[in-house]
Amino acid sequence: MEVADRVYRFGSRLVNWFVIEDAGRLTLIDAGMPGHWPQLLVALRRLGARLDAVDAIVLTHSHADHVGFAERARTQTPATVRIHEADSGSASRKIPPLHLFWRPTSWPLLAESLRSGLLATPKVESMVRFGDGDVLNVPGRPRVVHLPGHTAGSCALVLDDRGVAFTGDSLVTLDPFTAATGPRLMLSGVNEDTEEARRSLSRLAETGVDTVLPGHGEPWRGGAAAAVDHALNSPARCADARGPRRGGARYAGRRCSTSPAVTATVPPSSTRTISAPSTRTAVATPVTVSPARRVTITGRPRVVQRAR
Repeated sequence: MEVADRVYRFGSRLVNWFVIEDAGRLTLIDAGMPGHWPQLLVALRRLGARLDAVDAIVLTHSHADHVGFAERARTQTPATVRIHEADSGSASRKIPPLHLFWRPTSWPLLAESLRSGLLATPKVESMVRFGDGDVLNVPGRPRVVHLPGHTAGSCALVLDDRGVAFTGDSLVTLDPFTAATGPRLMLSGVNEDTEEARRSLSRLAETGVDTVLPGHGEPWRGGAAAAVDHALNSPARCADARGPRRGGARYAGRRCSTSPAVTATVPPSSTRTISAPSTRTAVATPVTVSPARRVTITGRPRVVQRAR
């Protein structure tokens, strides 16, 4: 499906990866899960291209549901695999701990992960590192915007001439662990540092793109600034109301958001105060969009124990 000018979406209803076409040459943004490989072959046929048209696989971050078939593509095409330097040391195949799948809403993702070979995601044996601000010399020439928090090396990849940003899991429109929709951060237990992830959103807002293409969920066509506004106003979600278990340390952060304030800059649209709704697991705090073009979250979120 073409979701922007010469940008095509593949994967499933839970996991996205994308193909950028530029003068007959191709760049993949992420590589889904290993079982998504046949989709690439179908995509190439539809585009009238062959495997040797794939020049690069650019990863938004190092989690296994984005690395997927990258190593297979690297060995069967001329492509190089590229990743931010802060994620390159992880061997690019971090797998979520099983305790994150305690929610019934996460079971479809678990089923797809097992069906699509997530646990057997191959290690990427050779990668090219990039850094913040780099404009990659690959088809589409994406510009790197470093958005640490979900992982240390999470990035948005921006096509300035097409008004598009690929956000990976730094901002999604579907959390596959909770089934929550709309622009948001991922479940806190999936992030290495949720507070840093929130702070990083200001950099995404500053891109000014019209279309946000996340790693999970539907495209957002209301602009990056509005997506960030919505994400900062979304209720906090914790991996476990009683606290994440130790098994998640190598994949995710250890706690929910607890800092007293987070601020992000967004282009002005109007001045208004939005009261974020509370949930059974967390109490969100008011969000104010001020004339100074800053979204400020004040107060201290409080985790609420479920009734037993």
